[in-house]
Amino acid sequence: MTERERWIVYPLLFLALGAALRDKLSEHTETRRLECQELIVFGEDGPGQPRVPLVEISGIKRDSADQPHLGQLIVNGLVQANEMHAGGIQAQDIQAARVNADNYFFHRIPLSPVMRAVPGASAVDPAQLQQLQQQTQPPATKTDEGTTGDDASPDEGDDAKAPPAE
Repeated sequence: MTERERWIVYPLLFLALGAALRDKLSEHTETRRLECQELIVFGEDGPGQPRVPLVEISGIKRDSADQPHLGQLIVNGLVQANEMHAGGIQAQDIQAARVNADNYFFHRIPLSPVMRAVPGASAVDPAQLQQLQQQTQPPATKTDEGTTGDDASPDEGDDAKAPPAE
């Protein structure tokens, strides 16, 4: 091998070795975009223990070309989210402190809440309830400064009491 060939081959050899060992030497990799057909995240396994998949993101296999392309996210553990929008959720167990929904279903049968009277409470007409709420709230009046009565200080209101004279 001539010296000129060595100047070409050896740098390419070290470049190939460096690229192959890059992910082996570093535990952290950053990239803007990752494209793959399936992504599986495994937990840290000890010596002699089988690897356990924690998260799997993949496509759902289609039986025919007529079926739409759908993806799936399988989580073996806890999912925490501040906000989630989903067309549907399938799970063996769902635990929630509060559930707020427009519609409730059980085995595809719509459920509607049953209204029961509470012992000792009387039924209130919605119009009466609204009237009671309006009576209990102080009216918001305009003052000279253009603010409502709630924003004004107590000594500026009509029903403010002057301190007793000594």
